[in-house]
Amino acid sequence: MEEIKRLNIMTEEIYVQEVYLPILNALGIERHEMRNRSISRKSLQNVG
Repeated sequence: MEEIKRLNIMTEEIYVQEVYLPILNALGIERHEMRNRSISRKSLQNVG
C-alpha cells in the first residue's frame, strides 16, 4: 500500500473520480444521499 501511495498511482481524488462516483451513477444514487443519515430509500420493496 505504501508503494502505491508513494508512486501516486491511486490517490483519494482518483478513487472518488474514477471509482466511487461512477458506481454511484450506475446505481442512480446522488453523492449527497450517501452523506444523509435519514432512512429514505430509493429501492423498490419486494412485492408479492
